[in-house]
Order: sequence, then C-alpha cells, then structure tokens
Amino acid sequence: RCEDSGKILADRKKNLAEQREKLPEYEKITTSARELEREAGQRQEEEIQRCATVSERVKKALESFAKIREAKADLGSKEADAQKAAAGMQVARKSLSDLEEQEREQRKQEEALAGTSALAERWKGECAQKAGLDADLGALDKLRKEEQNQKIRAGQAIETYRQASAAYEKKNAEYETMRREFLNAQAGFLAAQQLKEGQPCPVCGSLDHPRPCRLEEGHRNLSREALDASGEAVNRLRDVQERAASEAHASRELAEEKEERFREAAGQFFRRLWESLPAGISVSGKTDETDIRETEIEDARNALERWGQLLSAQADDLSGKEEKLRRVKAFLNGLEERKAEGRAWVQRAEESAAAAQAALERSRAALESLEVSGEFPEEAAARSALEEAQRALEEKKRACSSAQRAARESEERQKRTETLIRRYEQELPGLEEEWTARKQEYEKILTEKGMGENGWKSLVERYRQSQAEDLQQKVEACRRKEAAALQLRDTAQKAIGGRPRPALEELGDALEEAGKRKEEAQGRANLIREQYRINDGAYRSLAPKMEERGALMARYQRIDGLYSLLAGNVSGSRMDIETFVQRRYLERDLESAGVGKNRGLDLMVYSAVTGKEREVRTLSGGESFMAALSLALGMADQIQESSAAVHLDMMFIDEGFGSLDEHSRDQAVRVLQEMAGGSKLIGIISHVTELKQEIEDQLIVTKDEEGSHVRWQIS
Repeated sequence: RCEDSGKILADRKKNLAEQREKLPEYEKITTSARELEREAGQRQEEEIQRCATVSERVKKALESFAKIREAKADLGSKEADAQKAAAGMQVARKSLSDLEEQEREQRKQEEALAGTSALAERWKGECAQKAGLDADLGALDKLRKEEQNQKIRAGQAIETYRQASAAYEKKNAEYETMRREFLNAQAGFLAAQQLKEGQPCPVCGSLDHPRPCRLEEGHRNLSREALDASGEAVNRLRDVQERAASEAHASRELAEEKEERFREAAGQFFRRLWESLPAGISVSGKTDETDIRETEIEDARNALERWGQLLSAQADDLSGKEEKLRRVKAFLNGLEERKAEGRAWVQRAEESAAAAQAALERSRAALESLEVSGEFPEEAAARSALEEAQRALEEKKRACSSAQRAARESEERQKRTETLIRRYEQELPGLEEEWTARKQEYEKILTEKGMGENGWKSLVERYRQSQAEDLQQKVEACRRKEAAALQLRDTAQKAIGGRPRPALEELGDALEEAGKRKEEAQGRANLIREQYRINDGAYRSLAPKMEERGALMARYQRIDGLYSLLAGNVSGSRMDIETFVQRRYLERDLESAGVGKNRGLDLMVYSAVTGKEREVRTLSGGESFMAALSLALGMADQIQESSAAVHLDMMFIDEGFGSLDEHSRDQAVRVLQEMAGGSKLIGIISHVTELKQEIEDQLIVTKDEEGSHVRWQIS
C-alpha cells in the first residue's frame, strides 16, 4: 500500500504539470473559435435577410402563377361545361324529335288496330257458340250411346222374354199333358173298378167289357202332389214370362224414347251448326228428325274441329294485335305530358348552354387580364430560386452551428483542464500525507515482523492481493453458514418442544395409504367429471328438443282438450259434436218442414193415405227407408244453405230398396234420377235386380272361389 500510494502521488504531480502546460494553448484555441463563431453568426444573419427577400419575391410570383393556373383550370372547366351543355341541348332536341316521330308511328298503328276490340268481341261470341255446339255434340254422342245401349238392352230383354216364353210353353205343355193323362187315368181306373158282367159301362153303356182300363206302367206314379208341383213350376215360369214381357216392353219403349230424344237433339244441333258455322266451313246433315247417320255426326265433329283450329289461329292473331294495341295505348297514355317535359328539357338545355358559353367568355377575359411577373419566366424558375436561397441559408446555418459547436468544445476543454489543475492541486497535499503515513506504517510492520524490505517484497510477489481477498471471503462465508445452522438448530428444538421422535416407518405407511386414498378419490372425481361432461353435452343437445317437446305438448294438450270436448268425454258433457250437429240439422229440417222443434227423435209421421199421424216405430221397412232418405236429402240442403262454401255434390245410398214395393221403388229412383240429372252424383249400393234396368253406369261386384271381382259396365 505504501508503494501504491507513492505511485499515485507521482502520477498526480505528472498530470498536474501536463495540464498546466496545455492550458495556454487551449486558451488561444478558445479565443479563435469565439471569433469564428461571431463571423459565422454575421454571415447567417445576412443569408437570412437575403433568403427572406428571395422568398417574398418568389411568393408573389407563385401567387401570380397560381392565379393564372386557376384561371386556366377554370377556363378548361368552363369549356367542358359549355361542351357538355351543348351536347345536352342536342340530346334534348333529338329526344323531343324522336318522341314526336314515335307519336306519328304509334298514331298510325292505333288507326290500323282500331277494330281489334270489335274483332275480339266477335271472336268471343264465336268461341261461346262453338263451346255450346261442342257441348251439344257431346250430349248428342251421349244420347246416341244411350240409345244404342238401350236398344241392346231391349234386344236382350226380348231375347230373355223369348227364352222365358219358350220355357213356359214347354213346361205348360208338359203340365197339360200330365194333367190330361192324370185325369184320363183317374177316369179309366174308376170306370174299371165299377164294371161288372151284365151291367152297362158308366162311360159307354156297353154290356160287354172285353178290354177294361188298365193303368200303364208310366202312369202308375202320377199323383196329385206331382201334378200340383208341376203346376207351381208352370206358374213360376208364367210369372217369369210376364216379368220378362214387362221388362221387354219397358226396354223397347225406353229405347224408342231415347231414339226420339236423339233425333230431336240431332235436328236442333244441325240447325244450330248450320246457322253458326263461318264461311268456308260446310257440313252435311238434316234439319228434320229423320235418321241421322254416323258419318253426318263425324262430319259435324270434323267441321267443329276445323272451326276450332280457325278460332285458335284467330286467337293468336288477336292476341298479337291486342298486345300491340296495349303497347300503343300505353305509349300514347301521358304522351302530352312527356312532350311537355321534353320541350321543357330543351328549353332548360338551351338556357344552360347559353349560360355556360357566357361563363366561358368571362373566364377567357379573366385569364387575359392577368399579368405575369417578368422576374421569373415560369413557376419552376421561381421555385428553383427559392430552393437555392434556402440551400444557401441551410449551409450558413450549418457553418454557424459548426462554429458554435467548436467554440463550445474549446471552452469545455479549457474548463476541464482548469478543473483538473484545481483538483490536482487540492489532492496533492492529502496524497503526500497519505504516502507519509503509509510509509511510516510500512516501516513499523517491517520492524514488528522482523523482516527486511527485500523479504517483504518477495512475500508480496508470491501471493497476490486477490488471493488474500478470496481467502477472506471464504472465511466470512463459513462464519455465515455456521450462524445459520445454529439458528436452524435452535428453531427445530423450539418446534419439537420435548416431544418424542416419531416412527418414520409408520408415518411412511400412513402416507402411502393416504396417497392410495387420494388416487382413488381422484379417479372417482375424474369419473364423475367425465360423466358430468357427457351428461352436460347430452343436456345441451336435448335442450332444444325439450323446448320443442314442451311446445308440442302444449299444442297436444290444447288439441286433446278440444277433441275431448267435441267427443263428449268432458265431465258434464251430454253428447259429442256429431250427435249435436245431427240434432241441430234435424231440428232445422223439421222447422223447414213446418213441424216445429222436437227433442231427441220423438217424431211423428203424417200419412197422406189415412190423414192421421203415426209413430216412427210403426213404419214398415220401405216406409222407414223413404223417411230416412227424405231426412238425409233435407239435411244435405240445410248444410248447403248454412255454408256457401260446402257443396254436397255426391251421395251414396246403401241398400234399402229391397224393402220397397214396385211403386215406391220407381218413385224413389225417379227422384234420385232427377237429382243426378243436375250437378249431383248419386251412388246406389243394392242387390235388387230390378234396379239394373234403371241404372246405366254400374260397378258390378261378383264373387267366386278365387275371391271378389269388380268390373265397370258403362252405358
């Protein structure tokens, strides 16, 4: 340390001498830098004034150039506006001219299509006539088919009558022969029993009886029972013959009636056809009620087809004309307003063009009135002069800044030198005292250790100072560890508090058991967590469905409640909706019939024969069927009257005709045929054979060993 202190003292003295030597030179440099800074500042001020002068001149020149540029831009804009206004004026004039030309063309087309409405009305009339004739022809075909079918049925009925007559004649002849032989046999047998020799015969009166009556072998079995059975068979065949004769007569009369109706309809159809057919379409036929041939009907059908083709072509032509006329009227509708708008457009366009031309002339005059400064030939030269002045100013500013920076650096260097000199002068006395003290201490240590200066130097050279410091740090670290260990020991002793030492093996087993329980609990927790995740996912998936189910259940409850109410299943309800509606319409039927209101089915029936009232339960089967049919027809009328949207155009009647007598059956069938002749369809389900002659279109059901079969029989 003494040596280090001596070295430090020598360095300080050396540094002090160096700084005192440099200080006069630094003072000269600082004075020169200040002079250069002052000159650079003057040149900067001069350049600032010159740049301001140039900037003012350039600013005025640029303002002048900007006004000229704006004037030129305004002139270009005014020229574009003038051109645009002129083009708009031309467009407006052209549009008005085109509109007037279109008006002339549309007026011509309107005159040419003036008769389209009349042609369309005439075409509609012809279409209506043709539709009526088509319907008449369809009805005529139907009458023709009915006539032909009826003739076939009449022929079948006549053949049935012929077969029934032949069977009856044959069976009747057999019966008469049997009856005659039976009577003859009976008479001969009685006479033979009464014959006696010598007495007259009760038949011929002869006294001789050479050949008395003997029953033949074939007549021995004749009896009154066999004869009666044969007579009953003859009676049945006679009934069959009479019914066949009646059916054949009715079929023949019906065929003649249908033939007469066909002739009348055909005559009317051909008269209307000849009156309605347009020129160029002809047809053969008769206007009287003579025989109408199939070729004539087919010729009429072909004529109607040609007429339909002609009407279709006319429809296409009329459709085109009507569409063209519609477009013409749509164009002419509001044409005057469009023409007025067009003329107003032309006027506005002309005014806009004139205004744009005037603005253009004003802009040109304004551009010519502007004077360009002669100092700068163009805007680029003015900007170049301004940039040059600004660059020169920047150079002067940089030079001034450089001089100022050099002056500041010189001053700072001079001040640092002066500061170091003062600091060295202040430190030297202390360093000298410290060196003296360390030297005395060094000499004292040498005296104490009994060492010379050379021995001490060799020891110092052997061990470095850093090694001593490392050893000292290790000693300090060891001391700190010892103190920490002692502190931990004291803390542990205080925590134990005199308790015995625990059994580590038992604690280890308990710890292992606790670990197992923890793992089991952790496994159960993971399982529960996984189940929760699955259940939560299922819940989230089912939540929308449950909401839909809730809405459906609410709707179901409303519908189920309504159904229970209508079905009469609600507590306090006495009947279902069907019974209520039937009662309501029954009451309306009775009110319409003038009977008044009745409760339930306590009805009374008025007999037109006896003029008295009877209870419903006293009606026969046929009378009950007629009453039920009347109520059903009345209920259908009441339903249609109560709701205009309901049309009961179809009715099925299942059985009931077998209980009617012939008069009642004919009356019921006639009523149903009148109803079916309108817009209603009547279906009859029956096994009664007599109805087959009255019903033209039949769905026949047959049954054999293979099952049931159906087939249509269409008239």
